[in-house]
Amino acid sequence: MTRGIDNPDLLAPPIERAKDGCYHPSSEQEIIELIRHARAAKKQLRVFGSSHSVFRAIVTDRFAGKNTPEDEMQLVLDRYQRIFPPRPDPDHPGMMLVEVEAGCHLGLSPCRITQARIEPGGPSVTDVRAPSPWHSGRWEQSLNYQLHHRYGLALPDLGGITHQTVSGFLATGSTGGTVKWSDHEAVVALRLIDGEGRVHVLERGGENDELFRAAGVSLGLLGVVSTITFRCIPRYDVIGSETISATRLSEQVDFYGDRPESGLPELDSFLVESDYARLMWWPQYGFDRLVVWEARRAPYDAERPIRPYKEIAYLPVVSQVLASYLYTILGNLEEPSRIPLALRELRAHPELHVAMDKARARVLPIDPERPPEPQGLIAYLSDLLERLI
Repeated sequence: MTRGIDNPDLLAPPIERAKDGCYHPSSEQEIIELIRHARAAKKQLRVFGSSHSVFRAIVTDRFAGKNTPEDEMQLVLDRYQRIFPPRPDPDHPGMMLVEVEAGCHLGLSPCRITQARIEPGGPSVTDVRAPSPWHSGRWEQSLNYQLHHRYGLALPDLGGITHQTVSGFLATGSTGGTVKWSDHEAVVALRLIDGEGRVHVLERGGENDELFRAAGVSLGLLGVVSTITFRCIPRYDVIGSETISATRLSEQVDFYGDRPESGLPELDSFLVESDYARLMWWPQYGFDRLVVWEARRAPYDAERPIRPYKEIAYLPVVSQVLASYLYTILGNLEEPSRIPLALRELRAHPELHVAMDKARARVLPIDPERPPEPQGLIAYLSDLLERLI
């Protein structure tokens, strides 16, 4: 019997729980009825989208897929991701208002790499574009694709990662790359379903403006966000460049603020004045380097050659871990005795611990005809570095 009620049949949810242990509503009314059922039956209810966040922070307390207890309800909005046709914004000529269901994702289909990392022993995934076990979608369904290719529109900014759902992206305060623009500032309205299944229409500058601002970054604590309305602008190109130099030799920014004669902006001014900017700084002993990525908006040109920016291209997780090994060594050159311990701590990374165990037999010379798998190569290099040291 369902905990908290005498006759659970009278409070049956509007849709059945799927084989994955989750509920997949396809309409706002189904979400409302699921919330009302959870309240009446005293069940815990949580919602997640792409499972990008720390997994155990976004699922019910005892979530276990198909083995999740009956008194917990996990909602996934992968069937609730429509994009409604744009309508003119009466207060901002040339801009359009676009309402989006909360399960729509910004860019590439939500990935499951974070799930594999947070849950040791889970599926080994290296393709960041692999579909989530609980949320599927295609690039052609995403908000970015539809805005750009179907309507000639765009959002003012995006973070460096775009597989999140629109509701999750906003609820976690995600943004990035610019101080000038924010997707949060582009949100003009929300439909919020509270814990009693009531719908609240919240508008920027409306009578519930404080609730509107709180709900947008509430991590679901105020209820389930149903739809989001964005103020979109005409699509544009982003044109930029990347430079790598010693930190004090940068020709774009006076990073330490100690070169007034250079005439370059100090770090705070550089970030405020640039359309889009990103810096990566390595202060390791004997290696001091600064990578500066700077870009600006330009009118959209369909004939412009496109060269996508790739921060870390092939096998990004593997590349980042290998770089971590390198910089761990460089950062401890003054005390070499610390390096083996630091490397062992790095190898304890949950993404790699299963592969490490399997790869220990391969730390002797590699057969060039049959090189190890990428994660096995990490284990090989890790052991090799320790032996060399």
